[in-house]
Amino acid sequence: MSHFTTSWWERVIRGDDNAARCYVEKVCWHKQSSTVQHEFLQFDILSMDGRYKSTVVAERGKDRTNSDRSTSAILSVVIPASPANVTPSADSPAPADDVVYSAAFGSPGAIKLAVKCTAICLRTLTFPKGSVRPSAHELSTLLAVTSNHILVYNLMESQCYWFSETVFKALKRLFPHAREDIQSGRAGRWRGVAIPTAESVEAVCAEYRARNTCLLEEAERKRRAGLKVRICSLFLCKPDVNPNADRGRA
Repeated sequence: MSHFTTSWWERVIRGDDNAARCYVEKVCWHKQSSTVQHEFLQFDILSMDGRYKSTVVAERGKDRTNSDRSTSAILSVVIPASPANVTPSADSPAPADDVVYSAAFGSPGAIKLAVKCTAICLRTLTFPKGSVRPSAHELSTLLAVTSNHILVYNLMESQCYWFSETVFKALKRLFPHAREDIQSGRAGRWRGVAIPTAESVEAVCAEYRARNTCLLEEAERKRRAGLKVRICSLFLCKPDVNPNADRGRA
């Protein structure tokens, strides 16, 4: 099972031409039933020919390098109060730790991810065959853009609920043919209490479109440059032929 930050995963995936021909088949927005009630996203990705399938999980965590307070401990302080009564210390931001796990279907890593994904499924997005679906390239860029949009984990604005909601809703907006099914109304809630999140979907979609366009243009430039090199090498390596050589010997 591979484990990357969202930015590194984008580099790895964008560097693999085959990943451009692998598409997201289904997205599941999960919620763990533990004390923290963490939320994350699961993606089923299938190659165009259907021969290869992988499971990808993306989630936002809190970088604990400079903080030893657990999210559950902070929540125990925040939840009983209204947002207006939350103290700044309880809502202090910390660097976000956004990660991606991926594993080929049937591998030991995929089995571990399957256990994680037994968490409650809140909503799903299904991309019908024949519709415009996000490629692995496009998904990697959306995840990286979302992470970069707000780089901090803020309990009352940009926590794991925000990350899951923003990516999920951005996919709905960017790929409108997706079919959404709602299994539970508990998304973005901690023990039934709604947790506020920053409204970032529109901005993230705009940032995604701009970055995806730049990456496509860069890839096309590299493709053309590589093609030009190959064509030149063919002419340079071609042996000289003297059309009069045989005539002179005759």
